[in-house]
Amino acid sequence: MDTYMLSHINAEKAKPVLSVIELLSDETAIICFIPNDTYWWVLTDERLIVKESQITYLKFQEINSIELSEIFEGEQSKSELASIDITTASSKFKLKVEKGSWHVIYNILKFLISKES
Repeated sequence: MDTYMLSHINAEKAKPVLSVIELLSDETAIICFIPNDTYWWVLTDERLIVKESQITYLKFQEINSIELSEIFEGEQSKSELASIDITTASSKFKLKVEKGSWHVIYNILKFLISKES
């Protein structure tokens, strides 16, 4: 398992991630996905923080859309889906997720983004 509620994660597993992200003064990290040291993401109550080649901080109001194109284009089955498409004004990328968890992460992101609109 690679997706965790921050309140339930082993401190040693979270340390490499939490030691490098810069949270705002009133920001709380809620959920993280840490499949390895080179790729991970953290969902906070204010932003999505993604580490791929560098760390990217996305405020929810910067996200234009969240899609599941691989399902709708027939590339993946619902049970095998392991990414969510995220579009901002300047880029589009795939947020990797744990197989079987995409629907939870998708719905949380949709809710948080709709609150910011």
